[in-house]
Amino acid sequence: MENRTDIYVDTGSVGILTDSGSLQAVALGSCVAVTAFDPALSAAGMAHVMLPGTCPDPDAPHRTRYAADALEALLNRLRELGTDPADLDICLVGGANVLEPDHPGPGPAILDSIQSLLKARNLSPAVVEGGGTQRRSCTLRLPGGVVSCTAGDASPRILRAGHDVRQSDRRVP
Repeated sequence: MENRTDIYVDTGSVGILTDSGSLQAVALGSCVAVTAFDPALSAAGMAHVMLPGTCPDPDAPHRTRYAADALEALLNRLRELGTDPADLDICLVGGANVLEPDHPGPGPAILDSIQSLLKARNLSPAVVEGGGTQRRSCTLRLPGGVVSCTAGDASPRILRAGHDVRQSDRRVP
């Protein structure tokens, strides 16, 4: 029987997976899940971002609630595993306005913040599933890096089909 590791990435947290299993963020209202997958190393990470920008207190215990701090932590943890950020397959899920449709919530600002931070690093998401007024959930599965999401009460749908690349298949220039 295969060992599986299923990790629930709570609000303001970053999760990393290198074994068979999944990273999951649920109850994504205005929050945004940032998934990152290195197909050659079969390493994956997810950040569950709650707020745009950078944490104003550098000593705060939950800095990864903020987009800049969460993205930096996610990329650093994946770098420690040997990934190159340029090789990452990145997806963004969430950023809805679920509380008051007539009053703009933080979701769009969180999405904009993350996309600006990625662009500043010459990275771009392969998929952005965001906005609107429905809550979402996001799952990234290994092996393969399949990213799926739900919106509202709908069934899960695949956003990114994933890859089947092994370390020995990595091309070296």
